[in-house]
Amino acid sequence: MLTGVKAAKELMRKSAAEIDVARSRMGGVTLLELLVVITILGILATVSFSQLRVDQSALALENEAERFAARIALARDEAMIVGQPLAVIIETQRYGFARLMQTQADGLEWLPVERPRALSLYGLPDERIKLVLWIGGERQSLIDADGLSGELNVVDSPRVRITPVGDLTPFKLGFRRPEATGVERWVSVSQRGDIDVTGGQ
Repeated sequence: MLTGVKAAKELMRKSAAEIDVARSRMGGVTLLELLVVITILGILATVSFSQLRVDQSALALENEAERFAARIALARDEAMIVGQPLAVIIETQRYGFARLMQTQADGLEWLPVERPRALSLYGLPDERIKLVLWIGGERQSLIDADGLSGELNVVDSPRVRITPVGDLTPFKLGFRRPEATGVERWVSVSQRGDIDVTGGQ
């Protein structure tokens, strides 16, 4: 009987020692696993944050492209209703519409539209967004600032026009964030006034 008790005590000692070893091993493995999980979560958070920034950039460009598309449609309607041509003036960070008007010197001059207000000169709210204009498959040079009056001082100078019957000079206008690679929106306008907003050129 005494031998059985000794054997039981010995067995309990061995079991306790094995449990202690197992606990110490489990603690090391758990700590290692925890570090791996934290590392993975950090990587995922970094990727998610960069993706979120890209998504926000894409959303801002989408909004600006949609706004321009709506203004082009409104300008086309205005030209047909009023029965006068309009010019679309595009710079690197702003665009506007102009109307051919009689001046005091009995000449014709393109003057920026002030009414309706939606057709007046509009500057992009985010200075990181740049406009890119393509006409006839060729990229056009754009003026950085104060180019509106410079482009409007000659009757024949506007590159993009809207006729009184609703025809337009076909063109593509790109909205880009140069620092956000691959993030861009394009507004394509056909001669008949079809407007399409897409994510690529």
